[in-house]
Amino acid sequence: MLPKMNNHDRSLVETWEWKDRVYREVKELSDAEYREKLRLDSDSLLSAHKISLGLVRRKVLKDAA
Repeated sequence: MLPKMNNHDRSLVETWEWKDRVYREVKELSDAEYREKLRLDSDSLLSAHKISLGLVRRKVLKDAA
């Protein structure tokens, strides 16, 4: 559980709570389940913020340099 918090900044306390919650959610997942969770979470985040990422090919990177 979280350590006893007396005079800590609220954002730090929230970060500790978030870290603890995420740890509890993923500690029992297999590697494949964890990767799938990451994929679903990232897809959800990108969709919620209407972000579209395109594939960048190595040739395009060489031409840009």
